[in-house]
Amino acid sequence: MLTIRISALLTAFFLLQIPSAFAGSGHSHAPPIDDEGALTVASTTIKQLTTKDVGLGFGKLDDSWDAIAQDAKRIHTKEKRYYIVSAHHQQEGRTLFILMSSRGEVYDANFTGEFPAIK
Repeated sequence: MLTIRISALLTAFFLLQIPSAFAGSGHSHAPPIDDEGALTVASTTIKQLTTKDVGLGFGKLDDSWDAIAQDAKRIHTKEKRYYIVSAHHQQEGRTLFILMSSRGEVYDANFTGEFPAIK
């Protein structure tokens, strides 16, 4: 069941064509991103999530998410294989968490910060 969910999420993000100069072709040959690259990927992902509901359970984000300040985005978790970037929307009082590989490939996003697939 978890494999199906992860596969569906990856397909949804692929269909959105989230651009990432850091992710390369999606193969493991792409170089790892740094903290700044992870924040850039998160910003791009948020912008994409304001244009379309990709089936992550929270629908399309309000356009105001695209305008949140860069300093409201932080590296929440950094591990060898992945990043979790948090983006706090002060007016809504909610924080979006974005899970991506260390190479900038986005896997999931939610408002809980819990990603059972990485445990």
